[in-house]
Amino acid sequence: MSIRHLDDLFDPASVAVIGASTRPGSVGATVWRNLRQGRYAGPRWAVNLRHRQVDGERAYALARAGEEMDLAARKLWVESLEILARPDADTVELEMVCGKGGYVRSIAR
Repeated sequence: MSIRHLDDLFDPASVAVIGASTRPGSVGATVWRNLRQGRYAGPRWAVNLRHRQVDGERAYALARAGEEMDLAARKLWVESLEILARPDADTVELEMVCGKGGYVRSIAR
């Protein structure tokens, strides 16, 4: 594997910790604490949908963060997907029932 594409991983322009937490022993708390105590000086965002603050810093929901970021795809169990309306050629209204923890903002880009 070539290392030429790893610069962004080891020297990112900014970091968003999805699931940042203050719950002792959790992965989100450990990653957030290490990022804060480390030498990373760039912009960082604690992203947590349930809390307004994480360790005294503002917590963001992805929809409120206002920053462009690459989103990782993840598997999602979908129980049903129904077309409710098709107002025009570029728009479709859907109803989706998905698995636990699922939040769908977009299914096509």
